[in-house]
Amino acid sequence: MFPWPLRIGSLILIGAGLTWVGLKGPIGQSAPSDSPALAQAADSSTIAPAGGVTNIPASERSTDGRLAQRTATALLRRPIDCQLGKDCFVMLYPDHDPSTGERDSMCRHLTYDGHNGTDFAIPFWTPQTAVPVVATAAGTVSAMRDGVPDRRLTSPEARSTVAGIECGNGVMLDHGNGWQTQYCHMKQGSVRVKIGDRVQAGNPLGLVGLSGMTTFPHVHVTVRKDGKEVDPLLGGDRIAGCATGNNTNTVWNDGARNYVATGLIRSGFAPKQPVEDELWRGEFQSNQIPGQAEALTFWVHAFGVQKGDVEYFKLLAPDGSIVTDYQRPIDQDQKQWITYVGKGTRRSPLMPGTWTASYRLMRGNQTLIQLDRQQAVVR
Repeated sequence: MFPWPLRIGSLILIGAGLTWVGLKGPIGQSAPSDSPALAQAADSSTIAPAGGVTNIPASERSTDGRLAQRTATALLRRPIDCQLGKDCFVMLYPDHDPSTGERDSMCRHLTYDGHNGTDFAIPFWTPQTAVPVVATAAGTVSAMRDGVPDRRLTSPEARSTVAGIECGNGVMLDHGNGWQTQYCHMKQGSVRVKIGDRVQAGNPLGLVGLSGMTTFPHVHVTVRKDGKEVDPLLGGDRIAGCATGNNTNTVWNDGARNYVATGLIRSGFAPKQPVEDELWRGEFQSNQIPGQAEALTFWVHAFGVQKGDVEYFKLLAPDGSIVTDYQRPIDQDQKQWITYVGKGTRRSPLMPGTWTASYRLMRGNQTLIQLDRQQAVVR
């Protein structure tokens, strides 16, 4: 749903092979031609049965399963059947900057200009991935769409194919008393409800996918009250202002109420320099890498790193020798962060045995991410 150009770090010749560090990160609207900027209209299109886009008149919307006016008790559960912080995470929040800038729910950078919802993401997606999207509260289906293909949009030409259907496959629920929720980017063929169906909180609506205007697997959820977009984390108007302290007005009733500024998406080893598309496809999960591989890289995929954070890498060969012991400060806020170290095989194959890697991301004295990984290399 947003662009990120690639920057490769310095190349350093060490011993018998090539050892490098690399990173990939910036996200913003000033995208190069091969890195998509999300259109302003993305995720805001009304959803309807395949073949058309329509608004459902208020007179036709059911009032069954209605929500009471928000009180001290929060209303909505998370819209995805997963464990936040373990196998899913919030990648982006609504934008609270009324100008062309970007400011998320907590006045930070996990959003982009005009983003009107909350993105619950999963670490990777394949056609076999089956993570349920569920109703956040009881309600009635007032609109839906299915039939939009799943694919990461990585060019202007690809983005043009979803004009008017940026939400992709999705569902809109009417909860009564002016409350609505909209769920976007579901897997093609997975939507399992139809207009008029009544659902309860937690009932499945479909599966997480890559349909519509998106470049990473997630469900985008927009919450509206009386036609106005609401930031569910804050419980108020999306552009009314962000928060800098504890929030007591959230409409989330579970772990989604906890803002997470920085976190791990996935990490591992690869037999080459990793490419973003490969990571979102879930590649590099083998427990063995051949010694004749192009390289051995240890990579980390994270979100929400901030200017001034410092990352530390260490990579050890099977004989205990240090291949890389490296640290660097991060020079600007990044929504997505792909970083790696590795050893090439241009001059000699990889040493067989167990390679060991560690990674640490620090913000001042606080450890945000701490990883220790091992990888077998075979002859």
